[in-house]
Amino acid sequence: MNAITEYLKAGVDIIYSPQKTFEHLKEKDLRSPWLMLVVLMVFSTFISLAAAPIYMKLFQAEAAHMENMPQMNITFFYVRAFITGLIAFPLMLFLEALVYYIFAPLADAELSYMDMFQVVVYSSVITVIAQFLKVSLVALTNNVFITFSLAVFLPHDEVSRTFIGRFLAQLDLFAIWSVYIIGVGMAVKGNSKKEKTLLVTYSVWLVWKLFVAVLGKYANAGHNAGNATG
Repeated sequence: MNAITEYLKAGVDIIYSPQKTFEHLKEKDLRSPWLMLVVLMVFSTFISLAAAPIYMKLFQAEAAHMENMPQMNITFFYVRAFITGLIAFPLMLFLEALVYYIFAPLADAELSYMDMFQVVVYSSVITVIAQFLKVSLVALTNNVFITFSLAVFLPHDEVSRTFIGRFLAQLDLFAIWSVYIIGVGMAVKGNSKKEKTLLVTYSVWLVWKLFVAVLGKYANAGHNAGNATG
C-alpha cells in the first residue's frame, strides 16, 4: 500500500477508530496533512455548490414575506461556496491547530505544529460529514434551521436572542465528536495520556464556545441598532 492510499484510508478509518488510525500514521511516519486537506476542501466546496440552489430557493421564499430584504442571485451563493470551501475552511483549520498546539503542553503533549495540524485536518472529516447531512436534511425538509446541536430543543428565535440559545447552538454533536478525535490524536502524537489531552481539548473548546456566545450578544445589539437607525 503506497503513501497516498494510506493517507486516504486513514480518512475513512478515523471515523470509527481514531486511536488506531493515528497510531498507524505515526508508526508509518506519515506526517503530511496536505493530501487529506485538499480532499476535504474539494468535498466541502462541492457540497456547498450543490447546496447553493437549495438555499437560494429558500431565501427567496423567505424574502417574499419580509420587507427590506436584500436581493441576491445564485451567483452570490456560488461565490460564497467557493470562498467558504477553498479559503475559510483551511484558514479555520490552521487557526484551530494553532490554538490546540499552544495549549498542548498543559496535557504534557509534545508535538510539532504540523503534527497538530494533521490531527485537526483528520478530525475535520467529521465536519464534512456533518455538512453533507445538514444539506441533505435541508433539501428534504425545506428548513434552513436544521441543527445537530442542543439548540434543537429551543424555539428558533431564542437561539440568537439569548445567551443560552447561542451557547447551546454551538454544542453540536458532530463538533463534540470532532474534538474527541483531536484529543485522541494529541495523545498519540504527543506521547501523552488520553485523559489529559481530552480534558485540555474539551476545556479549550468550551471556553471558546462561551466566548462566542457572549460576543454574539454584542453582535446582535449592533445589528438591532443598525435596524433601528436604518
